[in-house]
Amino acid sequence: VGTDPEALGMDPKVAGTDPKAMGTDPEAAGTDPEVLGTDPKAMGTDSKVAGTDPKALGMDTEAAGTDPEAAGTDPKAVGTNPKVVGTDPEAVGTDPKVAGTDPEALGMDTEAAGTDPEGAGTDPKAMGTDPKVAGMDPKVAETDPKALGTNPEALGTD
Repeated sequence: VGTDPEALGMDPKVAGTDPKAMGTDPEAAGTDPEVLGTDPKAMGTDSKVAGTDPKALGMDTEAAGTDPEAAGTDPKAVGTNPKVVGTDPEAVGTDPKVAGTDPEALGMDTEAAGTDPEGAGTDPKAMGTDPKVAGMDPKVAETDPKALGTNPEALGTD
């Protein structure tokens, strides 16, 4: 009997426990983001509302010139494309054949220039340092014990 909120004067609205009546209702109490101004849109911190949206501020990559192609930082657009800017080996002449540093183009082909082992005379066979060709093969050069007569069997000293 005395526990009825209304009988005791505890009706939420009457007793002051109603959020709105007590000021704890977000909107009534001023804690609602929009009412307090903390709502991004209401405060102007929403990128589009506040002017921080790239497009709204003129900072859209394409609109503001920060788009690589629009701003001229696109390799192809600004000339940093190897072929456009001249850093492409073929375009700037650093391609061995185009620039003249290609051994064949310069006459430095191993065979044509004489740096090929066989063409340059550094091939053991071509230079005469091949053991068999140069006479250094034990059998050919007569350093073979049997060929020189120092073979124990051949000399009878076995």
